[in-house]
Amino acid sequence: MKSEKDMSRCMAGQDNVVESGFVLTEARNVLIAIATINELFIKLQAFEYHLDLNTQQIVESRKRKRDSYKQEMDLTLSL
Repeated sequence: MKSEKDMSRCMAGQDNVVESGFVLTEARNVLIAIATINELFIKLQAFEYHLDLNTQQIVESRKRKRDSYKQEMDLTLSL
């Protein structure tokens, strides 16, 4: 088990990573200090990732671009 001081340092580090933009706020919930491997498995099984609005817009934009390229190829092949 980690000491209380180590745990607070770890949590502060996680907060810093989120504030710096390296980890999404939603994903920070998976970065939890745990005492045992079993506790880690329980936390990971409960975690659900949801795309943030910006990432969702990027994914949808790429999908539309890919689909329009496929339509263009289909049209070219049918000529």
